[in-house]
Amino acid sequence: MGVRVLLFALTAQASLAGAQTADPETSVTGSLEYELGFFDGTFAVGGRNTAQQLEGSVRVRELIVRLGWGVAVSATPPSGLPPEQPEGSEEPSPLQIGRHVYLANPWLRAGWARAAERADVEIALGATLPVARFDPQSAPDRAHFDRSEVFAYTVLGMDGGWNLWTWAPDALAITLNGAVMGRPHARITLLGEAGLALLVRVRGAGDPVVLDFLREATLDLQLPAVVAQLAFEPTLWAHRRLGLGLRTQAVWLSEGIDRFQSSLEPSVVVKLDSFALRASLMVNLDEPYGRGFESAAVWSARLGVRVPLPPR
Repeated sequence: MGVRVLLFALTAQASLAGAQTADPETSVTGSLEYELGFFDGTFAVGGRNTAQQLEGSVRVRELIVRLGWGVAVSATPPSGLPPEQPEGSEEPSPLQIGRHVYLANPWLRAGWARAAERADVEIALGATLPVARFDPQSAPDRAHFDRSEVFAYTVLGMDGGWNLWTWAPDALAITLNGAVMGRPHARITLLGEAGLALLVRVRGAGDPVVLDFLREATLDLQLPAVVAQLAFEPTLWAHRRLGLGLRTQAVWLSEGIDRFQSSLEPSVVVKLDSFALRASLMVNLDEPYGRGFESAAVWSARLGVRVPLPPR
């Protein structure tokens, strides 16, 4: 998904079960993946922010195509005017975001995938459609932040900057993603993921006063830029249907002031007969999105479901 190249790569054996009964030269397989996330952070005072993503995939032989989209919603009640600053202060006041809907950039990826006894591999090229954007109707000033800009930059930290192009405002991206899942032992799986993307701006850069402040507390998204990311996730299967994972990941930007973000994500995967569930908690490990659950940090809790489609 936008959050993962292979959100449930660890359940690939279950999703391929139907394909094993069909002719591998002619069968068409696929899956639907849905993820609901709850996140809070520096600017999302009061919490209750959600993000949803849906991705469909179709596989014909070794060709795989993925298409997805997402939306983030701040359900925090509007707070009115921001807190007053001391007389003479030139620092802008943080604003409780209030209710706001922020659309993600739809993504399309196509590539090569192969499943073997000991490892599964996927490599794909992709692009995003520049739908995510700041609200052009707002008129921010030094005392009243543009809600959409604040929310957009907070959303980027929800995934620790992973697949940043999914939520990057006013940007078009060309992406290259890869993933390898190894099975060195019956009770152990090892997932490695990497990504590289070129992001270019397609619309205005937003209010400069607001952006100057946000760049001190978020990933400094100065475009054009190259984004690189790397993740590793071992999973221990306590039972054939229950897995416990621990994901570490890092994201790097070629441009900006604070260009690096790392995060940690423990997870639980449950495989059932017709679908799989994954629950996880993502915490950032360093600035700009803070550490753990401290007051200025961005963190998220997620629940996802993956349903394999019948082979044709």
